[in-house]
Amino acid sequence: MNSLKILSAQVENKPGTLFKMTNLARLLHFNIEGVAIGTTSRQDISRVIFTLNATDRANMELLVKQTSKLIDVLDVSVYSPSDVIARELALIEVKASDAILDRLRGIPECRVVGSAGKTVILEAACDFGKVDEVLEKIGRSEVLSLARTGVIALPKRSS
Repeated sequence: MNSLKILSAQVENKPGTLFKMTNLARLLHFNIEGVAIGTTSRQDISRVIFTLNATDRANMELLVKQTSKLIDVLDVSVYSPSDVIARELALIEVKASDAILDRLRGIPECRVVGSAGKTVILEAACDFGKVDEVLEKIGRSEVLSLARTGVIALPKRSS
């Protein structure tokens, strides 16, 4: 069983909402592996997305039930990675070298977005779970600095 789950909630933009949600996850012993939050088409509503390692189905159901009871939460759903269109973004700083630039040619998800001195900053915009594969192709020992978003996702809709 794949234990990664994506919890997606639409919430009112109010102070403390994210804290309440993360605190619930903490109380139920979930490790939040990624968080992404941003406004929706309405500026007063945000989508909060947690990537969770959820091996306990009962606890996951309890997290959804308790999260939906929070006053600022409008809607909450849980998805498996196969149920969503998901993306993740990483900015990766590496030493500029011919070897690194040669490796980049074989990584279509990766492009150079900046350079300074003897380093380049790469952008990797990838499907769910692919940032780690990009890092392996570059070579983790080559990475000087890394910043990555949490997974952003929308459910697949049936016609």
